[in-house]
Amino acid sequence: MPAAGGRCGRETTGVALNLSAAPAGAVRAAHRRVARALLAAEARRLGGAARLAEEDAAGGDPALLGVPEGEARRVAALLERLFGPAVAPGLTEIRREPDGPDLVFRAPRPDPEPQRRALAGLDGRIAALPLSRVLRRETLLRLRPGEPPALAGLRLGVETEALAAALGPDAAEDADLLGHAEERLALRLVSAVADPAERRALLGGAESAAPLFLALPPDAAREAAARPGGSGLGGGPPGGIVLMLPLAAIAERAGLPAAGPLAIALDGLDAETLGLIAPDAGVLAAADRLALRWSPRLAEDRAAAAALRRLDPARLLLLGCDGTEALDWGAAQGIERFGGPWVGRMLAAARRLACRHAAACVLADCAARASATDAAGRAGCADLRLLAATPLPPGGDPPA
Repeated sequence: MPAAGGRCGRETTGVALNLSAAPAGAVRAAHRRVARALLAAEARRLGGAARLAEEDAAGGDPALLGVPEGEARRVAALLERLFGPAVAPGLTEIRREPDGPDLVFRAPRPDPEPQRRALAGLDGRIAALPLSRVLRRETLLRLRPGEPPALAGLRLGVETEALAAALGPDAAEDADLLGHAEERLALRLVSAVADPAERRALLGGAESAAPLFLALPPDAAREAAARPGGSGLGGGPPGGIVLMLPLAAIAERAGLPAAGPLAIALDGLDAETLGLIAPDAGVLAAADRLALRWSPRLAEDRAAAAALRRLDPARLLLLGCDGTEALDWGAAQGIERFGGPWVGRMLAAARRLACRHAAACVLADCAARASATDAAGRAGCADLRLLAATPLPPGGDPPA
């Protein structure tokens, strides 16, 4: 990135996505187009000296120049979150121009020796890993004013923290190894969900008319959709299946999978991405559902609010709800489907009201057991039938 010709002062920071440093074959034209569009939108929003780098116009690495350091770090974090899983981690860089020291926003390259040790026998370790040990189940509620809560679905997917703990420190510290492991386990999850007995075991026996949101990496979702029998999930639950892909899927060359009879959801939209991605962008229009990640900034960011006004609330889920502020904000936007720790506590409180053994456990334990997909995670519950049945709360706040 060239220096800005003697520019100085506050607005002399730039942020670049060094796609040219990515592993061979990892970068597609779509990655550059998406990055350029995001940075161009951010330059327009910030105004003033903010601009795309001249070398980007000639086909170089996408870069945004002339922004305050705080804004550069925010955009860098967004790029890392979006392109790290899709291309490679650690490609985002912040530089102060023209004379200050470089401020590098870059993940450290892994020491090759631990990586070699982790690779040795990794696939065997993944194959031997019990699938239920690394999955997490989450119940989603439909909340409408003046109506009792209703079940909106179940979300099932690999939990990164559990996977890292199961594979050990060498693999846990390498994003590429974790991504490889998640892909392999996601394919096993697809097969398990297609089998009624395995699916019931993972869900604790729970089957409902609400959809199952299956969180999958993009490649696993495409393979699932391409399996014989249309989706390969013809034996799925009565409520049907929604393939839930990470937001990074929009940077993939193949885009979203053609899911046939299945619905598609994009997960991970937050205040930053809502402010950068046009609500009518084709990749968002191709998704049946859009999962927002709650943070107080959603309620404060003007660009996010403007984007939300152009989205149909019927397509939206609000995940990560940690209190009544999130539920109240979502309801004000017309959102009806919610998930997150607060919802988990509401459900745990409802179970405890119906449980004869409630005195022997606490709310947090009940919520944790409900999210487990194996017997070990549910251990200590004296009424597994009730745990799986998930009685709905009457409404209001869960007790402490």
